[in-house]
Amino acid sequence: MRENSELGVIIQRAARMPAVEHAIVCALLLQLDKRLRHMRFEHGLRNQAAGQQQQAREQNHGQEQHRIAERMFHLGLLSTFCYEARPASETGVSITSPFSPVETR
Repeated sequence: MRENSELGVIIQRAARMPAVEHAIVCALLLQLDKRLRHMRFEHGLRNQAAGQQQQAREQNHGQEQHRIAERMFHLGLLSTFCYEARPASETGVSITSPFSPVETR
């Protein structure tokens, strides 16, 4: 907020200056504005890159969680049904994995 008021004072003083000094102050203000915009742009790019890296980490984490869940499901199938003495045709139990369209018996 203080920077805005200081900038306003500079602009008011520049308006009362002779033409040459006024032109110099305006050129300096334009250069300052250009530099500030460039700094904001660079900061935005850094934030965007950091956001993309975070998104990639989250996506990789999600994929790993999916792989773990799939493994746990299949291990559950093994521990629950592989040691069953009777075949699925006798029990009428049929399991379908939510991770693949292949039916397992």
